Amino acid sequence: MSLLSLDSRWRALQEKGGVYDIGFDAPSDWDHASWRDRDGADVQVGADRLTPDLCKISTDHFIRATLPLEIRGADEGFAFGVWVLVNRSDFLTYIDGFSSGDFSHLNGLESVICNDLPGFDADEPYSCTLIAPQTQDARPSLTLNDATDLKSAQENGVSLDQLLHIYAAASMDAEQA
Repeated sequence: MSLLSLDSRWRALQEKGGVYDIGFDAPSDWDHASWRDRDGADVQVGADRLTPDLCKISTDHFIRATLPLEIRGADEGFAFGVWVLVNRSDFLTYIDGFSSGDFSHLNGLESVICNDLPGFDADEPYSCTLIAPQTQDARPSLTLNDATDLKSAQENGVSLDQLLHIYAAASMDAEQA
């Protein structure tokens, strides 16, 4: 039993289904319909294209990835499902991984988070490094590069108060979950 189980807010969250991740349907610069609006179908508008895992806007290329955060005092974690900007050659290499099943070449690729993360204020986009998925059906994960409040949260975990603040900032009040 964790100390969090003594907190009525944690128990209420668990009774409502537990910790849930926050994901984004597209990079912040995407201004067309979402694939969710099309029952999971790809969206293509001119040269711009969005799938559940990949996006191209003009000459920019994006990959969907996870940004994991531990919850201090809990056995489970939390993650943001974000979009990261990568260069074109890395984007094409990632696509090749779906054919070969080998994503190891993605380890260490530089990227930039392209979503505004609730509960974290950034003056500059978050720079991060991709970590290759272990299986074809998993997404790459991210490690933050720069000393920011988000990197501190990734290295040290978030408190229950911080998690509830993230949910509130995302208009996803845990009381309503």
